[in-house]
Formats: sequence, structure tokens, C-alpha cells
Amino acid sequence: MSDIFELRLNSGKLLEENKKVHEIGVIAMGSYLENHGSALPIDTDIKIASYVAFNVALKTGVKFLGTVCTSTEYDYVKHGIHNSLEDIISELEDIIIKYSKIGINKLLIINCHGGNSDISKKIDFLKDNIKKRLENSYSKELDMDSDVDVDLEYLKKIKHNFKDYGNIEKLKIDVKSFGYIHAYSEELSIGKYIGIYEEKKMNKHNPLNYEEIGMVGLVEARQNNKYINEEAEMVENKPAIVDANYGKELTDKMIKESIYCIKEFLKE
Repeated sequence: MSDIFELRLNSGKLLEENKKVHEIGVIAMGSYLENHGSALPIDTDIKIASYVAFNVALKTGVKFLGTVCTSTEYDYVKHGIHNSLEDIISELEDIIIKYSKIGINKLLIINCHGGNSDISKKIDFLKDNIKKRLENSYSKELDMDSDVDVDLEYLKKIKHNFKDYGNIEKLKIDVKSFGYIHAYSEELSIGKYIGIYEEKKMNKHNPLNYEEIGMVGLVEARQNNKYINEEAEMVENKPAIVDANYGKELTDKMIKESIYCIKEFLKE
């Protein structure tokens, strides 16, 4: 058996010089298949969420865990291909359990797709499911014979370096959602700032050509949701503006607010 060693968890750039940032993961959530007019790609939401999440990881030292593949939408909003809320819960459950194996016990989900907003209502349900699976998993690990093999050796090293590994009560999940009028000024400006906006296609980017912009042409959505209708009326009366400086301001604000969530995790 090789010696159990100490990981240098305090090396490099860490928020507040706190090595517990390594127990925190950040993941992006958005939509991969959703129309955004002509000047923005169909995966605008997940690209914005990924940009924010990755920058949060760079600035704090927390683990960037990638993206959630699935997304959902209200039945009356028809401008893309989406999944069920249950699909998202199932995927998140698997992701969180997978990354618990490297010591992650707190997760910040950065969501940039309005249709996913109901995920916040399911966090307690998600945590209960994960706790049941992890309790079963950890109890099996404790029953393992001491000379099993390399997997047990790895497990011992993880437990040695991450003192709260296997502590179900330490599990924390938070969702930070950011929402803007669909394919309108804010998303266009952010898109220009992060490099996903196509200037030469902007001349056709208006709700007369693409009904999903501001959801102006989505009659069923406007009839079922007064907030969508109010936003659509605004888009009808005011042309979109594209400003990279404004995009940077909005993006920096998302990053800053997400880092605040990380700081709250570190207090626990």
C-alpha cells in the first residue's frame, strides 16, 4: 500500500485563501436547442451560463463541473426543444453523486434559461434523493475489506484529504438564475461581449422575421403569462440595442453575484 499523502489544497489562487473552495463545484445550466433570432446561436443560454460559471471558477478556485445537458420550458412557450423537469432532476442527481467522489459537497448551479426557474422548487426533493443514494453508497464503502484494491486506496486518500467526505449533512445545493428578455438587448449585448453575436446577421434580427425575439409572435405564451406579454409589448415598441460595454456590465454583475454565493458557502 502506498503512503496516504496530503494534497496541496491551499496552493494557487483561492477565494479568501480558504482551501474549502475545493469542496465547492459550479455548474452551468441553460438551453442547448432554442431559437434566438438570427444574430445569436440556438445555445445562447448555455454559452452565457458556461462563461459565467467558468469565470467564477477561475476567480475563486472552486471546481468547474461543466454543464447540465437537459433543460425544460413551459408548455406554452414553443421556440425550442426541451426536456422535462424530472429529466433535469435525474441528471443533477447523477452529476452531484459523481463529483462527490472527488470531495464536492456543495454545488452552485448557474442558470441562464427562464424555463428552468422551477428547478429551485425541487432542490429539497433533489437533496433527499441524493442523501439516500449517498448514505447507501458510503455504508457499502465502510463495509469493504481493507485489502480490496486500488479503489479502496483512492477512497482512503480522499477521506484523508477531505475531512467532510461522506458527511451527508454537509450537502448543499444552490441555484442562481439570471433572466433577460429573450434574444433582445441584454442577451445581444452579452453575446457581443463574450463573442457569440454575429454582427452581419443583425439586419434581419427583429420580431417581424423571428417570432421568438421578445416572444412577440408567441401568441400562446403571451396569453398564458402576463410577464411575457408585458416584455413582448416593450420589444414591439423599442428596437433592440447592442452594446458590448453594457454586455460586460451585465456579465460582470452575474459573476459578482455568483461569487457572493460561493462566499456564503464558505461561511458554513
